[in-house]
Amino acid sequence: MKPILITKRMILRPLAANDAPDIVRLLNEREIADRLSRVPHPYLPEHAEQWIRNNEDNSDEFSLTLDRNGFMGAIGLRHLKEDTPEIGYWLGKPYWGFGYMTEAAYALLAHAFDLLGYERIRSGYFDTNRASARVLEKLGFTITGKDMRHSLAQGKELAHTNVHLTREQFEKIAP
Repeated sequence: MKPILITKRMILRPLAANDAPDIVRLLNEREIADRLSRVPHPYLPEHAEQWIRNNEDNSDEFSLTLDRNGFMGAIGLRHLKEDTPEIGYWLGKPYWGFGYMTEAAYALLAHAFDLLGYERIRSGYFDTNRASARVLEKLGFTITGKDMRHSLAQGKELAHTNVHLTREQFEKIAP
């Protein structure tokens, strides 16, 4: 059974096929696509359907909702070849500036450290994405380096900051 995480204001539930129209609508905002490395622009229905299909078996990908149906964005842990997962997220533009992503990321990190037993989580952001940098700073992430990453939407390499968070760092910010 896939987990459902509940925060003060949101429900983080598994991605569902009926999320596709909202995913397409929200990711077609150029300002969102430009902040993400693996999102094309324009974002088509088949992109959303493929992403949902690819994550059907991944219990660490969540839709962010204000209720069970009100899709706002997504957050998840991506498992690469290394033992350290990478947290990634995006939020629809109408929901920016209300602290939703910090709240959702905190819930996912607590889940990852407490229930999944991870000791370290990675993330990163394009240097032009100050909102994402601020979310990660508030959660206790520290900079581990810089590199260049390809932006699919922009079709070019962009300056990127790499960060990580340990269980110990996270416990210091826990309420």
